[in-house]
Amino acid sequence: MSSTPQRVVITGASSGIGEELAKQLASRESSLVLVARRKDRLLSVEDKCRALGADTKIIEADVGVSDHCQRIISESVEHLGGIDVLILNAGISHKSTVDSWDSPELAELLMNVNYFGVVRCVYHALDHLKQSKGVITVISSLQGKAGFPGSAAYAASKHALHGFFDSLRSELVSHGVAVSMVCPGPVDTQINLRPANAPGVMSVSDCAERIIAATDRREREVIMTVGGKLANYLKPFVPGLIDSYIRKRLDDFYNPS
Repeated sequence: MSSTPQRVVITGASSGIGEELAKQLASRESSLVLVARRKDRLLSVEDKCRALGADTKIIEADVGVSDHCQRIISESVEHLGGIDVLILNAGISHKSTVDSWDSPELAELLMNVNYFGVVRCVYHALDHLKQSKGVITVISSLQGKAGFPGSAAYAASKHALHGFFDSLRSELVSHGVAVSMVCPGPVDTQINLRPANAPGVMSVSDCAERIIAATDRREREVIMTVGGKLANYLKPFVPGLIDSYIRKRLDDFYNPS
């Protein structure tokens, strides 16, 4: 962020990347609103942020519920007086092949939280972000750039974010609002669904530092792994080869030697 105090809203702030973002931003004297479903976890994060000297408010809410999204923004603005940075981190993950789903409603669930929950929050925050010429930082995934086997519902929800924000970014240029899409690889959090000894897992601290740096620079898009960057560049030219590469990397990840 800039060196001046920022008014920051973070969804999915009760654990993992969201919690780490909150703690790192608290040390920069940002004023924080932390949003998540689990009040007990939020209270713990709030205490840590206040101990670091940050003005902190928590909002117990579920971005999968439409009315909650409007309340998140209205209560945030009431407390902060505006929004400079909106970090959209809330999300759920799932790993299974489509033929093993109990029903197609699984895809609706992930889309409702990972995509529509983000869209709802942004919609209600837009006027405030225009006033501050702020930044929208969206925590996507490498799976927002390429399909992964066993992750069709999750990947679809992340792909949708890129289409939405690529369009919204163009709409907001004249208003001075930046959109930063961040695509981490595997991160050491509960959502990762990884084996204990999986290779190539980024620490949550490193991931949060990179997200904050991307927000600070108002970067358009950040892909956090070398393999992800390479796959994204080559996919239009050799899509079958990239599919094979992804399958091999996933096999190594979930079945480490």
